[in-house]
Amino acid sequence: MYIEFNSLRTGIDFESVGVYDEGDVAVVHGDAGETIARVADVVSGIVEEGRVPILLGGEHTITLGALRALRKRRPCVLWVDAHMDLREEYLGLRLGHASVLRRALEEGSAKSAFILGARGFSRDEEEWARVSGVNVVTSREVENSSIARLSLMIKKWLVGAGCGGLYVSIDMDVFDPCYAPGVGNPEPEGLVPGVVFDVLAEVVSDDLLGFDVVEVSPPFDPSGITSVLAAKTVVEIGGMWWRARWRGRPSYRVS
Repeated sequence: MYIEFNSLRTGIDFESVGVYDEGDVAVVHGDAGETIARVADVVSGIVEEGRVPILLGGEHTITLGALRALRKRRPCVLWVDAHMDLREEYLGLRLGHASVLRRALEEGSAKSAFILGARGFSRDEEEWARVSGVNVVTSREVENSSIARLSLMIKKWLVGAGCGGLYVSIDMDVFDPCYAPGVGNPEPEGLVPGVVFDVLAEVVSDDLLGFDVVEVSPPFDPSGITSVLAAKTVVEIGGMWWRARWRGRPSYRVS
């Protein structure tokens, strides 16, 4: 499938942006720790070269590798996801897609987190988020709010948390299943893509440390629309960063 790379939202033709494909990270089946270490190693190399990493997946656990590679830069993570991923463990595993954000916060790979679009979570996750100071805006709250209000909340969080930069993690299940059916854990009452993009367009600045788009499962979507939306997400966020870098979008970094 083919999509146009020219973004009406940002005015950037992503085909004109220099993008380098580092290739695939070899996954070690049955060993999440080793796979994450490999992701961290690759991302570290990209960052050392002064480039902005874009990760595509696949399992959401890969985000931990990116955040470990960026740890010294004090990343705050905008977690755009139907789920909080704050479980202590899931199916007997402490390291996995249902607990990845909790692990990142506990070990200090992420300085702070803001979850946008959550609607499928346990009471334990809700309580852990509250006592740990994780900001959560549910999908219903997004629906009943404005782009201006949502973006202002995120900007205030970025400043207040003393972030060294922003990392954005997009789980495709944040979108309503009518837009993205090809995910592992679809949840009804999801977000509209345009709303997500409009909020991000207000908060992505030149302090973007990297981003990922994860949890795409093509076998669950013969139509291919999930993959198309994932590609569009990369184009839009990449264009936002490129516009901010070259047109002076102020950063929200706190030195």
